[in-house]
Amino acid sequence: MFSERFLQLYNDELRYFREAGRQFASSHPQVAQHLGMHIDGVLDPFVERLLEGSAFLCTRIQEKLNNEQPEFALQMLSRLAPLWYTPVPAIATVAIKPDLSFPQWHSQVDLPRGSRMTLNDISLNNKPATFTTA
Repeated sequence: MFSERFLQLYNDELRYFREAGRQFASSHPQVAQHLGMHIDGVLDPFVERLLEGSAFLCTRIQEKLNNEQPEFALQMLSRLAPLWYTPVPAIATVAIKPDLSFPQWHSQVDLPRGSRMTLNDISLNNKPATFTTA
């Protein structure tokens, strides 16, 4: 169930707790003595078990965050900038240049909703794209 990577992370956390405990004991010897801590390490075996359990829980949390980072990033993005995460349908801005030799083009012409337009050569693959007016 637990990999070598988990064991390495656990040992790193435990090493951090022990080093931080030593630093705390050297900075605050009176308080550290009440906690069963000393510059040389933890004197109380119950405090030692407490540090080991805390290191284990921290390792599990760290591993879970590492494993779920992509999902977490997507959830954060959907909360912070929902429009960036929302799919956008294909859209295009089209400039129509009519042939003015036809008389109907001298007045305004409305394209009804649902009119289809096919654009040729819009990309490198030379495939036409069809759009429908909204």
